[in-house]
Amino acid sequence: EKGGNVYLPAGTYRVSESLVFDRTGINGITGKRINITGAGKGNTVIKTTVSNVTALRIIGDSGGTGAAHIYSTISNLAFVGTPDRSCVGLSLKDCAYMSVKECTFHSFDTCLYLNGTLSSDFAGLILNESKTGIVADKGGFSAAHANAFTGCEIRMCTQNAYNGFLSTCTTAFFGCQFEGCGTMGDNNTGGLIFRLNSNAGEVGPCFYNCYFEGNKGGYDVFANGST
Repeated sequence: EKGGNVYLPAGTYRVSESLVFDRTGINGITGKRINITGAGKGNTVIKTTVSNVTALRIIGDSGGTGAAHIYSTISNLAFVGTPDRSCVGLSLKDCAYMSVKECTFHSFDTCLYLNGTLSSDFAGLILNESKTGIVADKGGFSAAHANAFTGCEIRMCTQNAYNGFLSTCTTAFFGCQFEGCGTMGDNNTGGLIFRLNSNAGEVGPCFYNCYFEGNKGGYDVFANGST
């Protein structure tokens, strides 16, 4: 319950089942937070060794205890999945005010899964050669929204660079690159898709100085206007 700092020295950490930090019912506003740091995204590697697991899961709380506001940082790590691309790299559920920076992801079903995660910063991430770079989904606490992505690179994902469900209000991308995503001939794949539901206040995403190249599916950016 006291939280703390976890430092992972350089090396490869093999994961056969999900690593889980469960903060359910623990008040994150009062300083009981966790910070996970590696020795650099080329040095500290968290690698899944079996199919269909999540390498690292952070769980907040949907019960109004303040545990969702966990103010935690994950940084300087590399996440590597299995060759069948069936795993999830990093999952954040019912979290707010998170910071994820300087991490790489490779060979996943979903590199970064945001379930009810909001008001968080993601910077310097490289997500590549996977099925989907980022999935933003609705959880018990909130829809995934009001997140900022800065200097992130999403490349060569066969499904989508970003797949956002329900509210994506004020999600912002600053200086990000979206390259080579989607599958040639499959118009249901591509760069970024936003599955909006037209709720009041749903203003959608914003892009600042972003770069798109060679997305091979049906779109660079697409909003389907439905749930």
